[in-house]
Amino acid sequence: MKELKLTTWDRFYLLQSIPKQGDTRDVRKHLRLLDLLELTEEEKGLVGWHEMQVMTPRGPVTSATWGNKEQGAQVDTDYVFIVEMEDADAAHLKQIVDKYAGWPTHKNTVLLEDKLKGL
Repeated sequence: MKELKLTTWDRFYLLQSIPKQGDTRDVRKHLRLLDLLELTEEEKGLVGWHEMQVMTPRGPVTSATWGNKEQGAQVDTDYVFIVEMEDADAAHLKQIVDKYAGWPTHKNTVLLEDKLKGL
């Protein structure tokens, strides 16, 4: 069993790295990771998560923000989530992350990479 300490940013971008398709074995693995990484409604409330759908020339796209304070709501933008996963799922996540070419040039990308080195 592996334990990861992830911020909202980490979870958001890890979700982006999970492929939208694959062979059936990989789809099962991808779905397990989605279940582990997607924020619950309670977690979304904790960090002030908001989703907005916008129309683009290629169709609708959903974007997300967090940390917004509406009507005095208390949100913790620096909240650290403890995510536990089986060793096999952690190894699969590491493989996905290593192959993903869409990482933003941002300091959090390097911090996340450091967190995942032990997987």
